Amino acid sequence: MTYHAIVSLVVAFATSWTLAANTPVPFYGQSASGITSPPRGWNSFVAQSNGVTLSVDVVDEQCGFFYNNTNPNVKYVCSFDSGWSSGSNGDEYGRIIPDDTVFSNMSIEDFAAKLHSNGMKLGVYMIPGAFTNDANKTVKGTNITIGSLFNTTEDGRTGISNSYNARNDFDYAKTGVQEWHDSVVELFNSWDVDFVKLDYVTPGSDYLEGTSGDTKPANDSASVACMHNAIMKYAPNMELDISWKLEREQPFWDLWQHNADTIRVDRDINFGPNPVTWGPTQRTIEQYRVFINQQVLDSTRQNKPIMIRPDMDNLLVATPNNSSAWSGYSTIERYAQTILWIGAGANLINGCDMTKVDDLVPKNPSSSQDPGGPNASQLQAWIAGPDDNGTAVVILSNLGPDQCWDSECSYNTQVPGDQLVNVTLDDLGIGGDTWFVRRVLGGGGRGGEDATDIGVADDSLASWLSEHESVLYKLQKCGSKGSSC
Repeated sequence: MTYHAIVSLVVAFATSWTLAANTPVPFYGQSASGITSPPRGWNSFVAQSNGVTLSVDVVDEQCGFFYNNTNPNVKYVCSFDSGWSSGSNGDEYGRIIPDDTVFSNMSIEDFAAKLHSNGMKLGVYMIPGAFTNDANKTVKGTNITIGSLFNTTEDGRTGISNSYNARNDFDYAKTGVQEWHDSVVELFNSWDVDFVKLDYVTPGSDYLEGTSGDTKPANDSASVACMHNAIMKYAPNMELDISWKLEREQPFWDLWQHNADTIRVDRDINFGPNPVTWGPTQRTIEQYRVFINQQVLDSTRQNKPIMIRPDMDNLLVATPNNSSAWSGYSTIERYAQTILWIGAGANLINGCDMTKVDDLVPKNPSSSQDPGGPNASQLQAWIAGPDDNGTAVVILSNLGPDQCWDSECSYNTQVPGDQLVNVTLDDLGIGGDTWFVRRVLGGGGRGGEDATDIGVADDSLASWLSEHESVLYKLQKCGSKGSSC
């Protein structure tokens, strides 16, 4: 089966960029470990950013939402972010071990069993390298000391260091490094871990210039390959997410997609104990647009399956902004993030306080703002497909005035209010045919009620959208099975 990606384009260019009929359509295939869909579930990072003390009880309470309120056919991930493990040393073989204060009331093995009994998966977090305090310990099954495997190369560049976060990166050419990773995954598997987030991977993991006090190894990309090799040996169903904002040019692109399941395309969208705002969300959407268009514009990637899914950071859509300090989105923004993350085929890992989830009912109030003319930059149209059954998905978006930092969104426009987002079928690359259109999901604006049939389109799709608003349509080619025309 072919899994089609979303092709992103910005509509209403002055020169009217059109997807030609022979434009290569990017599509997702299975990952190197055989995964065919992005993970869904919950992660603790946003909670921890907002001052919540990490514990197995907190995570159990949050993930309890999924025990009773979700599709039993989907195995959601319940994942610990940083802080679940000991921060300065490992076990007798230098392997990562749980922090006793986090798991004071339940062992990690027992929590995994509870999650599995409720149809969920257990996720944990790690970063490359081993603890410097474990330098004199030996790799399990060998007589090789961990310290003999460390990369001790001197590098005077600012922000570059092989010793960081109580760890030292490895010299990945040495015998024993793969064996250490094997032992870590073997231990994870003995606990029944299903999902691993490998953070601080380089090249990538960069902050805004001038704002970072962190130093990181210049290139620990081989840690991804080591983890993949270990997973294939000991836990072939374990998923691997790599983070953050990783270099996507060669040779790293091939390394990532042949060794991981999902890849963070940007930085965090939330910053410390502050409600999320739309500016970082715009930035992440732009990074996804670049990510997917690389698959179209790079001739070496055309007509090949994308083997790694985009991770666009946590969803923050489950709670209204007046009920939880963890959230910050308006109702329209909650809809928009949901639509765009689904449309991108990205990870659907929530970071909200799941004890305060509301019953969000799709509403489409008229706006009192006077509509303005469409702007080429902040208005976007995305398309997925059509597939072999004649089905396509189209998203129209008004991302709103540019709120990104340091011009990271690239469009630098400040056009406020409602905008008419209008894209021709020719621009989408599906002109010459007629399509039956159904509005699936929106949330605010003038496009009509959700889950309603719009009718037949043979020329264009259009909707008035307020700032930060998106709408998702399903298109069925007339004459194909399931069409109503």
